[in-house]
Amino acid sequence: MLLCAAHDIGLTDYEDVHYSRIVNPDRLQRQIEAVCERVPDGAARPGDLLLFSMRGSAQHVGMVTEVARDAWLVARNGKGEETNVERFIHTYQSVGRVVEHALAGAWRRRLVATYRWKDEG
Repeated sequence: MLLCAAHDIGLTDYEDVHYSRIVNPDRLQRQIEAVCERVPDGAARPGDLLLFSMRGSAQHVGMVTEVARDAWLVARNGKGEETNVERFIHTYQSVGRVVEHALAGAWRRRLVATYRWKDEG
């Protein structure tokens, strides 16, 4: 999924065909950081990558599809402050397909970092 998205936005110089079904978390994060820059919390926008911790290490990636800014879609974060509502797509093993979820609850707690493709210009 991510390689197709990278190709569609013109990042064609990077391809890795020597990967394993078992993720090496350090390698995954290094590879993401080679082509992306970290985005501050709360600054995500569609197309950004989300790195999640699964089973204690950063080994799952999703892509932001939507950031709700409309007042009626804005969530409360428990402190009475408004926060953006992000949605993301990712492959979800238990259903065997790509799905879309809100970045909330367990997914929010698992979030390690948000990344944006580096500007080649």
